Amino acid sequence: MATSNGAKALGMDDTLGSFEKGKKPGWVQVENVVSRDRLPEELVIRHKA
Repeated sequence: MATSNGAKALGMDDTLGSFEKGKKPGWVQVENVVSRDRLPEELVIRHKA
């Protein structure tokens, strides 16, 4: 999972990076539609870390 590897690389995997009690997963939800007319940051619906 991308979020856990990123947290491990930053040395923060004890508090971030997975869906476990007491941790913040760094959840990012994106649309399931690929469009060349929209920038990647426009596809992000919400970000809650």
